[in-house]
Amino acid sequence: MLRGGGRFGITSSGLSSGLCCGHTSVPDSKAGRTSHRAGVPLVPVAVNGTRWLRFGKPIRVRVGQPIAAAGRRASHASVDELTAEAHRQLSSLVRDYPDQRIPGPFGRWLTDVFSERPWRDQAR
Repeated sequence: MLRGGGRFGITSSGLSSGLCCGHTSVPDSKAGRTSHRAGVPLVPVAVNGTRWLRFGKPIRVRVGQPIAAAGRRASHASVDELTAEAHRQLSSLVRDYPDQRIPGPFGRWLTDVFSERPWRDQAR
């Protein structure tokens, strides 16, 4: 795609805490709006294995099917449809990822030092 002069964008959508244990948080509409405005497909990408920081552990990246945005009527409903389809695909992409064990004290400390984890601040 890039060699042919194509464009792409990357946006974070949803909370990282939602993409674990076979569940996804509903992505916000930012990616759907951007895709719709640019008239380019929205491609869901799920990254698993980043909730806890550990040395030598595997990280899994899965790419979903492109969701066509071109030709859709510009409306909130259209963006909502793009977002809903992205959520369906993300749910499918993470469904079989195994639960991660919570690390020991050093692993939790290491994660706290190097990671933003908004769900922890929300729970307090």
